[in-house]
Amino acid sequence: MTRQQLRLASGRRVDYLEYGDPAGAPAVYLHGTPSSAREGRWLHTAACTRGVRLVSIDRPGYLNSEPCPVASFTGVAQDVVAVAEVLQLGRFAVVGFSGGAGYALATAHVSPDRVTLVHLGGGIGSLAGDGGQDLPLPRRLPFKLIARAPAVSTPLLAGVFRLMRRGLRKRLDSPAEAALWFFEGPARGAQIPAVAEYVRTSTDEDLRNELNDWAASTSATRAIVSDLTAYVRRRPFDLSGVSTRVEIWHGLDDPAAPVSFAKRTASELPNAQTHLFDAEGHFVFHTHGDAIAASIREHGEA
Repeated sequence: MTRQQLRLASGRRVDYLEYGDPAGAPAVYLHGTPSSAREGRWLHTAACTRGVRLVSIDRPGYLNSEPCPVASFTGVAQDVVAVAEVLQLGRFAVVGFSGGAGYALATAHVSPDRVTLVHLGGGIGSLAGDGGQDLPLPRRLPFKLIARAPAVSTPLLAGVFRLMRRGLRKRLDSPAEAALWFFEGPARGAQIPAVAEYVRTSTDEDLRNELNDWAASTSATRAIVSDLTAYVRRRPFDLSGVSTRVEIWHGLDDPAAPVSFAKRTASELPNAQTHLFDAEGHFVFHTHGDAIAASIREHGEA
C-alpha cells in the first residue's frame, strides 16, 4: 500500500493509507500510541471480505501528518471529520485501537450525525483521578510523569523510545522474526496463533514497512506526549452524551490495557456493547477483525 496525503481546509497535511474494499462501507481507523496508519493493515483482509473501505490516518503529529492546533481528543476528532469531508466519505464508522480509543469516542461526540458506529479494541481509558490504578506500574509511570513534570519527563520518554527503536531495527534483517518479537509481549491466548498467521501470510516488504513506520512513530515525541496528556486530563466531554453505538472489544488478560478500562467505559456510555474474551491479550483486532468488519458493513447500510 502506498501512503497518500491530503490537505485540510486549514492547509495542514494529513497522510493516510486505504485498506479493504474501495467501494465498501467507509470507516476511519485511528492507531495506537505510538504507531502509524500501517496498523490498519491488521483489518485489511477482513475489510476486503466484508466490504469495508478502511481509511487509516497517521494521527496529527505522527510521521508526516502535521500537528493540529489543539492537541486534545476533540481537536484530533475535528481533524478526523475534516478528513472524512475531503474524502467525501459521507457517514462513516470509526475504529480506535489502544491509544486511538479516546479519539474515536471524541469523533462520535464531535460529529454524532456523521459517525454511524464506533469500535474500540484494547482501548486505553481515562487515567484522570484514580482511573489508572489497574494499569501496571511500568505502563502507568509515563502517564504520571507527564502529568507531574512534563519538562523533565519528555526527554526521558524520548530516551526510552530511542532504545525500543534500536531494538526493533536491529531485527529487521528478518522481518518475520522482528514482527513476532514485536507482537509477542501483549499477545495472549488465541491471539498468538492469529498473529503468527498474520506474519506468515504477509510479505517481507509489508512487515518491514509496518515495523519501520512504527519505529519512526516513536520519534514523534510531541504527539506521544499529547496522547499521554489527553488521557491523564479530565475528558473534555461526557461519555453519557455519546449516543452513537459503541462496540468494545477487549481481552480479559490484556497486559497493556486492563479490562477495567473497557468495563468503566461501557458503564458510562448509553449505547455500548461489550465483547470480552477469556485468556486474550491486547491484539483483539487480529482475532475478531471479521466480526468487526461485518458490523461496520451492517451499520453502514442502515
